[in-house]
Amino acid sequence: MSLNYFFRTSPKEWDIVDAIISYDQDYTTEELSLNQVLLKIKSDLKTIGKAQKSLNKYVLKATTQVDVRSTGRGHQIENEEHQAVSINNISQNEVVNVASVNNIAMNQPYSLTAFHLVCSSPPINISNHERTHFVENVIPSLLALGKTLDFIEFKWCESEFISSKMLNQKDCDYDLRSAPPSKCIDALGTLTTHNNMELIIVEASSGQLKENATHSIEDTLKILECGISSLRKEAAHYNDSSLSTFMKLKVYGVHVIKSQVTLSEISLDDETHWKCIELRSAKLPTVWSDRVGLVQYMELLATLYVCL
Repeated sequence: MSLNYFFRTSPKEWDIVDAIISYDQDYTTEELSLNQVLLKIKSDLKTIGKAQKSLNKYVLKATTQVDVRSTGRGHQIENEEHQAVSINNISQNEVVNVASVNNIAMNQPYSLTAFHLVCSSPPINISNHERTHFVENVIPSLLALGKTLDFIEFKWCESEFISSKMLNQKDCDYDLRSAPPSKCIDALGTLTTHNNMELIIVEASSGQLKENATHSIEDTLKILECGISSLRKEAAHYNDSSLSTFMKLKVYGVHVIKSQVTLSEISLDDETHWKCIELRSAKLPTVWSDRVGLVQYMELLATLYVCL
């Protein structure tokens, strides 16, 4: 029974994404939509709440997360047999991604349509070429995110990274023609403001079949180096900014290795150190049978949306 997920897992560790995956695996004999799976989870949570009153606090939190994923709304959700629940009852840490679902839902249909299109006609000869995997499985969701935001614009496939070149102007006597070649980024998200800050750095290090370890390490260092260069360029542009204000400025890296997507945040830690924090990681499904895994990937995009 799928209900076993909630009994074999500590209530403090209940995770709706894990529950969805568990339920989807248990109901392999019948084709269920995500909403149908969520309804089954909600029904089972109600049963648990009646059977064990001591778990009501955890049931309430889990039910709220189910409701938000079902409707995409952060306000109170009404149900015929269930009392209205507000996400304000959830702790601060748990609300982070829930609050973004309403906004990220705007680009979900485009991402899901592209995912269905790719999965409905799988290639006969699967290639390990990194560009094929990147264009088919990663770009559609980032494109949808960029188009639904008014202040981010993406440039695709080997886009020139300008910040490093701007920082090296003095070394080349302020003649950019003699500057070293700029680094090229697989996808570069820039602000649509007058200074066009390079805010999102996306690198794909391999195709979906086999990892090139050397390339992965090089791209990891590239994301770190370019992220710091972008922040340094902004520091040079706003010399009057205070240290505390500058420490709030962040650049985001998205690293794709095979089907693993990692979201990181780069910022100034103190006067002499930078810091890089991994915010989210998700396995991007590439076949229809793994479609439930899209929930974690959408959560990664929601985290990026909130941070922006």
